Amino acid sequence: MEAGGKQMHVSSRVLCLWPGLVRLWKKGDWPSLGLSIGFTLLFNLALISSFLWPELLGKEFPTVIWPVLGLVWLVSALESHRQLTILHKSSQKRIEDISPVPDTLFNQSQREYLRGNWS
Repeated sequence: MEAGGKQMHVSSRVLCLWPGLVRLWKKGDWPSLGLSIGFTLLFNLALISSFLWPELLGKEFPTVIWPVLGLVWLVSALESHRQLTILHKSSQKRIEDISPVPDTLFNQSQREYLRGNWS
């Protein structure tokens, strides 16, 4: 939960679990797409070289790539959470800045119509 009773949905926090996904999903950021695709390729390469074809890139590759991927994931998750918090605060500020709609003639007419005062 955020301070002041404002909440971020759990579904928004799940976006932090994949590198680049927060800015890609919320802002359509192209560099974030590159980060997500790059991490995906490296992750799949690590899986393949560790479990499917261990002789593909040598026995040393998995011992190097897994800590690197873990570090990239951790830094990205922390940065994504920070960005998500900033995006959430800015969207809350925009919502608070919107002034209420003034009571226009149309709104008054609609209320009277719904009450049955048709004349």
